[in-house]
Amino acid sequence: MFVRTSVIEFPEKGQQNLVNIKAIYVKDNARNGTGGYATISSGGVGERFVVINLKSNRSYGFNFTTTIYG
Repeated sequence: MFVRTSVIEFPEKGQQNLVNIKAIYVKDNARNGTGGYATISSGGVGERFVVINLKSNRSYGFNFTTTIYG
């Protein structure tokens, strides 16, 4: 009955991004409906940074592929 969470920050701490983000694509690789979901908590398209929160469904893990275009 656990929920897994993870936070993705772009750019990583100590790094710098000089261009605006044009698109963000987060693909849930779970094919059987047990995957989780992603939310943006700050930044995003039009900004130079983004913070994405990943969360699994209860009692399952998650497997996401994240692509950020600039």
